[in-house]
Amino acid sequence: MNVCEHEGKTLLAKHGIAIPAGILISGIEEIEAATKSLGGCWVVKAQILEGNRAAHGGVVFCESVSDVEKTVSAWLARGVNGQPVERMLLEEHIVAARELYVSCLYDAASRGPLLLVGRHGGSGVETREDIRSFPIDSRDPARSLEGIFGELGLIAKALPELCEKLVKAFFEEDARQIEINPVAERADGSLVALDAKVALDDAVHDRSAFGASYRALSGDIATLFSGGGASLVNMDAMQRAGLRAANYAEYSGNPPKEKVRELATLVLSKPGLRGALIVGGIANFTDVKETFEGIAEALDALKPSYPIVVRRAGPREREGLALLRACAERNGLRIELFGKETSMDDAVTRMKTLAL
Repeated sequence: MNVCEHEGKTLLAKHGIAIPAGILISGIEEIEAATKSLGGCWVVKAQILEGNRAAHGGVVFCESVSDVEKTVSAWLARGVNGQPVERMLLEEHIVAARELYVSCLYDAASRGPLLLVGRHGGSGVETREDIRSFPIDSRDPARSLEGIFGELGLIAKALPELCEKLVKAFFEEDARQIEINPVAERADGSLVALDAKVALDDAVHDRSAFGASYRALSGDIATLFSGGGASLVNMDAMQRAGLRAANYAEYSGNPPKEKVRELATLVLSKPGLRGALIVGGIANFTDVKETFEGIAEALDALKPSYPIVVRRAGPREREGLALLRACAERNGLRIELFGKETSMDDAVTRMKTLAL
């Protein structure tokens, strides 16, 4: 299963790999607010599954809002290389001192994973002869990496750490390939993933595994709802309040904390967020503490700076809310917690106030 760039970058960010600040948009009316929040010059990227978007006009550097509007209008009207464009990723323009190439993939010939590293990234990388190939032992990836850290460090000081995170993501996400081309090396030596080509194992991945339902949207308020009915009520309340959801995500029943952690990480790591709503009705059977353990683990890893509003009630709600309160304190997070004494509508209203 191939995923779009913005989904691939969400996966990279989940594993601690730096990505540019960006906002997913779907129409002309969203451009002004998006450009203001990012500032400076921008890169606009058509979110299509195309192997060489840049060559077909699917990646455009823009210096003015007018340039962005012209590009988006053209894509919405005519598509890119015969493919319709419904979503665009607007990103800050990262100035690179140098561009590298990194990929971890399953190699059919050797029947095992390979780490590929090149001193030059960008278009045409597959024809270059400077790509180094390093076999990775799937039984002990860490040991394989330790043996090549010295060589990677000679290419770029920060490259061993990035490759370690990339290989970890490859195995934990059951991927067939995770390619970053190019990797931007800034003047200070830090590395940023300017693109993400991710293919997940079809035999393992089902989007429903993230919860009952997940869909990326073009807004900037992350949502994590409990229960189908409550999720629809809250989406309506957000629309009335003038809040734009960054996604639709809902889990039902009594999922284990591991599944909730996966969904929360996906939702809360999206670039360009102004806030997050974690809201549900009064549960009858869902173990609130268990699900909040998964959310707390995601927050411990991500440590987001935006405000978060939580409203939940049900079995072990006190323990669950206390767990999130402790998570907020140890990570310095801006979280406001509410139980059944606060309505879901009031929680949305509070989110509107905090996100201003």
